[in-house]
Amino acid sequence: MNQKILASLLSIFICVTSFGQDSVLAKTIDDLTRKKYDLQNKTYWLLTREKIVPEADLGTEISVSLIGDSIYRIVCTGTNQQGKWAKEYYPLNGQLAFCYGSVDFYEGDGYKNWKGYPATEYRVYYQKGKLIHQKIDGVRNPDKFSKMLIGLPAEYASVLQWTRQKLASVIMN
Repeated sequence: MNQKILASLLSIFICVTSFGQDSVLAKTIDDLTRKKYDLQNKTYWLLTREKIVPEADLGTEISVSLIGDSIYRIVCTGTNQQGKWAKEYYPLNGQLAFCYGSVDFYEGDGYKNWKGYPATEYRVYYQKGKLIHQKIDGVRNPDKFSKMLIGLPAEYASVLQWTRQKLASVIMN
């Protein structure tokens, strides 16, 4: 199944989905991003000291995965004073549809990720720029965290713009 077919199927599904079925929409986005993973045909890596995301105190490594000449996924990773962080952005029709993020803390109590580190992990889903579903583990400051989740679509747009400038010769969409 190619990217245009997947995008069309999801667009149809989004049109008929009500807000009461947000978890169903989130599962559909999960399923589509997994199918697209097998279709990716090229990945580019970039390393920068620029602060392209708020966590990037010490720099960022970025991987950009393409299907054809279109971005399928952008992954940003790095370290800061708190620990190791990562964000995976998955667009659909030019907008953020899904973001997975994590922070592995150098020290702390509470939630531990699959590696056994104290951590925060989140999976958030968006429809037309609005948060529709979230799954969050290990949040230390819920109010600050909620603001960050709401701001992720704008953050993705900024990361996308930066990425397109750096890879202008290979990214068409």
